[in-house]
Amino acid sequence: MIDTNYDGFFESGITQFSSFEIRFRLNNIDSLAAGEGSFKFYASLVDAVTYTHTNLSSNQNNKATFKFAATCLPKDTDGDGVADGFDYDSDNDGIPDIVEAMGQNFTAVAFADINQNGLEDTKEPGLGTLDSDGDGVPDYIDLDSDNDGVYDLVESGSNATDADHNGRIDGNVVGSNGYQDALETAADSGIINFVISDIDGDNAKNYLDLDSDNDACFDVTEAGFIDADANGVLGLGTPTVNASGVVTSAAGYAAPHSDYSTPAPINVVTPPQ
Repeated sequence: MIDTNYDGFFESGITQFSSFEIRFRLNNIDSLAAGEGSFKFYASLVDAVTYTHTNLSSNQNNKATFKFAATCLPKDTDGDGVADGFDYDSDNDGIPDIVEAMGQNFTAVAFADINQNGLEDTKEPGLGTLDSDGDGVPDYIDLDSDNDGVYDLVESGSNATDADHNGRIDGNVVGSNGYQDALETAADSGIINFVISDIDGDNAKNYLDLDSDNDACFDVTEAGFIDADANGVLGLGTPTVNASGVVTSAAGYAAPHSDYSTPAPINVVTPPQ
């Protein structure tokens, strides 16, 4: 039973209750054997839990035993102080996680959670971890989701600054939602103030499109990098990537030549000899 309004009276039939302090007691004068309790307490991102046991009997001893478990320990991929589970943009590349989790199939919907399990109803049982380039790093934390040597941040269309060319937005000025305030309509609104770039209008956003301008020349080549096997991916063969999805087996990621996003024919004035 739960004392929901802290008046000393415990109510039965309460199946869910959320508060910083929860006062409860068994709905029975008989004790429960260890492990027979069906109630659970959940806490998220707490620093400590305090438990106070009060014995209401003046002539009998009693005790309580609880099992504590830590699950889903928070991870903060971009180091912005907001755990990935609460971060709209876990890798700070300017592209919201929900967009990267759905890729080319992204559709915007109003959030609804009728069954109150924390997931948007139309997205259940969850979006999984889309990995468009198959390099083992999910897109939502992959700084180069198509392995073309051009950072997702550059291809996003946000025009956010990345002076050190590390694939993450400089400054890390984020609110409680982990998204860059400068890229939102208002701080913590969760609504981006730009359109994710799709230059050729083929419904494949530039960050997933190996030929963003649809001019039959791969972005990696037009950006000024090496694609020895002409497959649109940086380097030769299957690339080696780091934990952030950045190709380490070939040179890329410097400021790309603007040709990669310019849909124009290339005129050869002097053919190679």
